[in-house]
Amino acid sequence: MLVELFDAADGPGLSEILENALGAAAEEGLVTDAVLAASEAQRLDLWALREDVSDAQKAEGVSVKHDVSVPVSAMARLIAEGNAALKAAFPGLRTVAFGHVGDGNLHFNAFPPPGDGRDVAAWAPEVNRVVYGVVQPSRARSARSTASER
Repeated sequence: MLVELFDAADGPGLSEILENALGAAAEEGLVTDAVLAASEAQRLDLWALREDVSDAQKAEGVSVKHDVSVPVSAMARLIAEGNAALKAAFPGLRTVAFGHVGDGNLHFNAFPPPGDGRDVAAWAPEVNRVVYGVVQPSRARSARSTASER
């Protein structure tokens, strides 16, 4: 997660508050790693990492891309269940999830397993079904019920 904070208030600064919150989260096992920019150059470097994700994915090759929205409270579920479901259906498949977690928008992209010779277009419909099934589980259940009734 990339977070940028600005502070104009008196009292403890946001940096101190953030450091304390990260420390507490690390003690609870909620955070395993964190980096705080100590300069403007480091801040820009961190943002460049986020902005370059799309270019880095292009270098990896063709993927099935999704730009989905769920309630913020469902973000962790989407990533965990989406990864698990895709990897069960396609062993070795790689996913990249990034976006705007704070507003519920996520880019959830799937790359074929290394060395997989299939055309991505051949397995894209199944990848889409799995991802959208996690995004809208009630719709996916309804579609399965309708299909089984035929």
